[in-house]
Amino acid sequence: YNLARLYEDGLGVGQNAAEAYKWYLIAAKNGDTESGKSAERVKGTLTAAAQTAAERSATGFKPQAPNASQTALASAGAASITTA
Repeated sequence: YNLARLYEDGLGVGQNAAEAYKWYLIAAKNGDTESGKSAERVKGTLTAAAQTAAERSATGFKPQAPNASQTALASAGAASITTA
């Protein structure tokens, strides 16, 4: 859901309704009811071709476990964050 919101609003990534729609569909498929409502809202802004492409991409999505180097980088980055 959060990734879809970032794409929908263009926060930290380029604004992209098709990508938002795709990630809302993925989140909805995994049980997030708010994502289903958001997907329907965003769907109305897409062309038929963009909608179909996003649906195919969402259907084909397979999550992958991070590899060791990604985990190490994420841990290093988290360790460098300090609180005030």
